[in-house]
Amino acid sequence: MAGIIHNITVQAYSGGTSYERYDIVENSDIYYVSAVDENQGNAPATTSNSFWKRFGDIGFEISDVWVPTHSVSTNNSPRTVSRQLSEGIIQRESDGINSLKQNIEVSFVGRKPKETQSLLAFFEFMGGKYAFTYTLPEPYNVAKKFVCSNWGMSYSSFRKDAISAIFRQSFNPIVSAGLEGEGQQGRV
Repeated sequence: MAGIIHNITVQAYSGGTSYERYDIVENSDIYYVSAVDENQGNAPATTSNSFWKRFGDIGFEISDVWVPTHSVSTNNSPRTVSRQLSEGIIQRESDGINSLKQNIEVSFVGRKPKETQSLLAFFEFMGGKYAFTYTLPEPYNVAKKFVCSNWGMSYSSFRKDAISAIFRQSFNPIVSAGLEGEGQQGRV
């Protein structure tokens, strides 16, 4: 399946090759990104581990590979239902379960081309369909599931790129990318 994602030619994994952080490989028809430098002899497993992060893995924590710049902003949008009880009295209630959805604006500033390419490849592969985990910074300090369907990039003359993205909290049941039929499901 070795192919191309976001202009990156993805090579099949080879145990004799030393991979650097942000290198993307294919192993058994699944894409992985190296989470460490000098990654040799550590074959990608069926799930993410400390050496390789599997694209589309239910537990993929984006900060394990690409750490956002600390200018993260949140936008909370509660879903409510209102009804007029009598003149001047309005009752408001949460609309269903999971009625408070967070949108997170994140930036990845000052990134070198290899990191930029691999992050854009990740967003392209996930395509706003598959959720990943992101641990929000203080005061939240909690891991939640998100999808990213909006991202953009700005180039610098010094090849220090900046990527901005909007993560939208997801509560939908998901199946890991590439695992349909293997029964590995999770809730986001």
